[in-house]
Amino acid sequence: MADEDTGPILITGGTGFIGSYLAMRLLEKKGNEHEQVLLFDCNPDVRRLTGFKERYQKVSNRITFVQGDLSSLELVLALFEHKPKSVFHLGALLSAGADANPTLGFQVDTLGTRHVLEAARIYGQRQNMDPVKVVFPSTIA
Repeated sequence: MADEDTGPILITGGTGFIGSYLAMRLLEKKGNEHEQVLLFDCNPDVRRLTGFKERYQKVSNRITFVQGDLSSLELVLALFEHKPKSVFHLGALLSAGADANPTLGFQVDTLGTRHVLEAARIYGQRQNMDPVKVVFPSTIA
C-alpha cells in the first residue's frame, strides 16, 4: 500500500477566488507546516495569492503551479504523477462563461469533473490503494 500522506493536496481551479483562499487556509493551518499544495488552473494568475502579501511569502515555497485544461484527460492524468494525497475539485467554467459557450461549459464542467474522478480512480489502482479522495464543493453559481 502506498503512503497516502506524502504527496501534495491538489486544488483544481487553484488560482481562482475559492481555490486561493483554500490554499492559504491549508498552508497556514497549525500542524500543516510541511503541507504542499499543487494548484492547477487554465489561467494561473497569482494575483489573488500575492494579494495575501506577507502571508503568501511565508508559504510560497510550498506551492506548485501547473497550467492546464480540465477538458484534457491527458493533462489531468499527468497531474497525478505528482502523487496527490487528496483533491479539491474547484475548477469550472462559471455560469456566465458556460451560458455564453455551452459546449465549452460542458467540456470543462462535466467532462473535466469526469476526468478528475477517473484520474483519481486510475491512480489509486496503479498505486494499489483506494482512490484518492476528491472533494467536490459547490457554489451558488
